[in-house]
Amino acid sequence: MKKSVFVSFVLVALGLFAHSVEARLPKDSDLSTLIEDEQSEYEIASDGTYSYVFSTRIAILTEAGRESEAVKTIQFNARASTLEIIDARTILPDREIPVAKSNIEIKEVGDSKVFDAMKQAIISFPSVEVGSKIFYKFRMKVTEVPIPDFFSAGFGVALGNIDSFRFHLRSRIPLKIHVNDSERLFEISQKEERGVSVVEVKNRHKVRYGVVQEDSPFVEADRLPAIFISTREAGQWKDFAKEVLGYQERELAKDLPPVMKAIAEKVKALPTERRMATVAALVAERFRYFGDWRRRAGGHLPRSLAEIAETGYGDCKDMSLTVVAIARAIGLKADLAWVWRGEVPPGPKSYILPSEASFNHAIARVEDGDRVFWVDATNPVAMPDGKVLADIADRQAFVLSKSGSRLERTPELKVTDSVIDVAMDIRFLDSGSVAMDGHFIQRGRAATRGEWALLSMPLEHVEYEMARWLARNEKLDSFKVTLPTERTRIVRDLDMKAHVEIEGIGLRTTAGLGFPLFRNDTIDLLMIDGKDRFSDLWLGAPGRYRESYTIKNAKMVGRENLNCSLKNEFVELRREIRNRQTGVSIETAIDVLASVVPSKKIESAEFQRFQRQVRNCFNRSAVILSVSKAKK
Repeated sequence: MKKSVFVSFVLVALGLFAHSVEARLPKDSDLSTLIEDEQSEYEIASDGTYSYVFSTRIAILTEAGRESEAVKTIQFNARASTLEIIDARTILPDREIPVAKSNIEIKEVGDSKVFDAMKQAIISFPSVEVGSKIFYKFRMKVTEVPIPDFFSAGFGVALGNIDSFRFHLRSRIPLKIHVNDSERLFEISQKEERGVSVVEVKNRHKVRYGVVQEDSPFVEADRLPAIFISTREAGQWKDFAKEVLGYQERELAKDLPPVMKAIAEKVKALPTERRMATVAALVAERFRYFGDWRRRAGGHLPRSLAEIAETGYGDCKDMSLTVVAIARAIGLKADLAWVWRGEVPPGPKSYILPSEASFNHAIARVEDGDRVFWVDATNPVAMPDGKVLADIADRQAFVLSKSGSRLERTPELKVTDSVIDVAMDIRFLDSGSVAMDGHFIQRGRAATRGEWALLSMPLEHVEYEMARWLARNEKLDSFKVTLPTERTRIVRDLDMKAHVEIEGIGLRTTAGLGFPLFRNDTIDLLMIDGKDRFSDLWLGAPGRYRESYTIKNAKMVGRENLNCSLKNEFVELRREIRNRQTGVSIETAIDVLASVVPSKKIESAEFQRFQRQVRNCFNRSAVILSVSKAKK
């Protein structure tokens, strides 16, 4: 997919430090570089083509900044645009040194009859040192746009730092604006000048968002100031990208190539819950995913079905067109759809004004009976029964349909759609090692990595990786994991038996032998210091993790209660340790109920109290044991 213009000013990302003691926004003394000034001037024609002049001045404040900024790269499509470097120089306290023409290299990234002529300009700045500045200015002229007679742009603030910026747009097509600015950062003017729509955006105050001394920095998109610009009114999605839809429909009206007909014949009699997963799997098997959307005639247009069949590969648009064509061939209603692919989608405010900037991926929407399936054949394995992977779940999708193009939302993720369940018996051996025997299950989304590994790697490699995971990356003495021998592209429940021997996992303590209680990444995230935290907290996709260990021939020593049960709107945690007839039983359960904990929640007394409970229960702990060692 080709994106429209979205400029994220503040390009500098600061190093972030663990073990927060005073989370805060940065002071100037924290910075390695600083964007002192940034300017963009856009001229937009009535057909949606445009040109812009961009310039920036960056101060080099540390050696790290010197390393990161001494060379700049500008990438452009040489077939559909032209690039002119207007100025480039290093600014020292006592003089300025222009970049010689010999130090500006235009280099091909890819050029062929099939793909766009992607090139990059590499600017090597001379005499860059701490205390110097770099300045460069270029003009880009874009002569081909994915959607004719349309323009959109976005200007957003990332986690970084800038003193001054200005964006100026002159458009022959009237411009609409949506502003997200709770920080009152932007100063905006809009007017008409002799049939030209003019918009100017400047900052009211300096930007300092590169948070320091915070673990796992993450900020939800809609929290940071942004401006969205489009030549369409809010909510006008019905006939958006109609030229792309028309092209797709003309391709879909053509005869299905034999290789695609064969897939249609294989799947037409399958039950609904497996049919589209099988289509996705067979398409992924027959056509190699070529993740490069640089195409002639616009980045949003798929190739023809005949060309896809002939070459045996395709990008996301090609794969989705193939799925839609096969689904229609067996009598189902199907259309292409655009989404943002990635764990974290853009915020809701990105979809108020029509734009293709908030979509980077194409999938298929298929109606089979009374059910809707969102099919992404670019994945090497497919989820059955209408389930989707986290990278396209619970987000806006733009469905390109003859009956009326529209925004829809893809399915939410359920906790029960991703489950890991581990049940092992543990024995301490005379050798000092620990033997673990039992089985573990991966279900739903949790099984996708395992299924792909079984499909793509030698079984002995998969066996080793599974054993290392069970052993928490401790030193393995020996292992045996019974893996499925059948290979499939449709994800199934993976139920695997295992025997793992680990060297030295027990702890020596003054009270006797100790067994460390394992904890996972979710627990570590929940114990992050929330004091004065600016960032939100990303917990990952909803899912369930269960582990049950029985330490054979052992009794728990001491009376300290390590059991607990905690729940809030984001997670549910439980741990129970008991002396039983067969040994010591340790059960842990972790459910991630929501992906994001907003910073306002982290600051609340309620969540701070919950964090203290998590630390009290799950911080580094061990069970002291009285053990009758079993012989190997």
